[in-house]
Amino acid sequence: MPWQLQPLIWPFIIATLALLAMPRPAHPQSKALIKACYRTVYEQCHDQVKALDRKATGECVKAKFDMLAPRCRALIEKEFPEVKETK
Repeated sequence: MPWQLQPLIWPFIIATLALLAMPRPAHPQSKALIKACYRTVYEQCHDQVKALDRKATGECVKAKFDMLAPRCRALIEKEFPEVKETK
């Protein structure tokens, strides 16, 4: 490798390693889930969504699961199989 290129490669190697070390979300939600559930979750759990409290919103969704739109419930059960176990 020519000595002129060597200083240019190290920043790319460091940047790549930094990107690989970044934490990923525990369970990324699909766009379809967000699109199908946003309105119905907002209607049922307005206060929690408005407060941007993810944990409280999740608990509210679990508590009011039967009140959510059918498509939303189906997508939640598909992406979060543990919901079926808690019923």
